[in-house]
Amino acid sequence: MRLTPPPTGNISGCARGFPLGLVLAGTAITTLADGTKSYKLTALGEVFVGDERQRGVILLDSGPSDVLIGMELLKAFNKSLFLHEVLVSLIDSSEIEETVANQTEQQTETPPTA
Repeated sequence: MRLTPPPTGNISGCARGFPLGLVLAGTAITTLADGTKSYKLTALGEVFVGDERQRGVILLDSGPSDVLIGMELLKAFNKSLFLHEVLVSLIDSSEIEETVANQTEQQTETPPTA
């Protein structure tokens, strides 16, 4: 297997991936919410949400152990991220779609007020 290091030349995460037995897949560029770009190693892996399991490409990072949930992962599990001032939760996307459909229906039935 040939590893292509990120353009920065920093492959510090590489050494951490080998003891875990991960199959490295390449590199990826991620853009975070603040607009900064980050180069990550990728590996084949599994993600579990409750009793559900999905296999695919995961990003490796040598930083804090926080988990970042991307849109592809949410779609794979058919989940939506729900944020409230006291609650963060993953819920089935079908529930959101039903709520949006009901809201849209109510808006079309209610005549606008002047």
